Amino acid sequence: MKKVKTDMIELSKLKFVQNSRLRATADVSDLMEDFKIPGQLQPIGVRCSDNAIIYGNRRVSAARKMEWKEIKADFFDDVDDNELLVMNVVENIKRKNIGSVEIGRMCNLLKKNGLSSKEVAERIGIKPTRVESCLACYRNVSGTDFEELISYGSRGGESFGTIPESAIWNIYHLNRWKKLTNDDWKRILEAVKEGTLPTQKIRAFGRLLSSEKNITIAKALKLMEEATMVYVDFVFDKSRLSEEMRKKKIESPREFVKNLIREKYSDLLF
Repeated sequence: MKKVKTDMIELSKLKFVQNSRLRATADVSDLMEDFKIPGQLQPIGVRCSDNAIIYGNRRVSAARKMEWKEIKADFFDDVDDNELLVMNVVENIKRKNIGSVEIGRMCNLLKKNGLSSKEVAERIGIKPTRVESCLACYRNVSGTDFEELISYGSRGGESFGTIPESAIWNIYHLNRWKKLTNDDWKRILEAVKEGTLPTQKIRAFGRLLSSEKNITIAKALKLMEEATMVYVDFVFDKSRLSEEMRKKKIESPREFVKNLIREKYSDLLF
């Protein structure tokens, strides 16, 4: 693969193949404003052999809406379909405007094209563990009723869906405390969609799972819906705290405080 030239190309001659950003071209009003002043600063990427767009789909969409006839492009030779996907996702990762579900979708396509997770990671420049986590995020929503409800961010004041894409990443990380099944994913996504588990409380939901090892997801969601969460800072004498924790055979300060409350108000804490 090599860059051959930078030149103008007619928009009508461009071919769409794949874009790592989902719904990224729905609203491009921000780019349209940028195109007025100072104009198009970054060329799009185009494959020489068939004029396929490698990256810059939003720029193309903005140019078309502004009724431009042509756009500036960097032309690349010797770009196969896998390399096109890689260049597209790398461009968006570099710009920090792509989420875990979107990365997971592209990783899934690359794996279907014969690459291993390790090869995908090497090609797009991320860790193999991130490839697997992004794949998990994508596969748990792909083909479900929740897929069309995911918001991939706001563009020009427009917001899509009712489940922020960042929430999917936070849900995945609940696995640190409890291995999530497919049914668990469905229950949690449904709670987020219905508003019974606000996205800003997913991390708190994780803390509940970490403190109650044997709790089911269904029970934890019910508790989150019914509970009032209070965050308080306690300042203890370090030596006295250690002494009292040893007496009660409690290992963490957090559990020590919970135990103190349970001793006086046994029915107050879940």
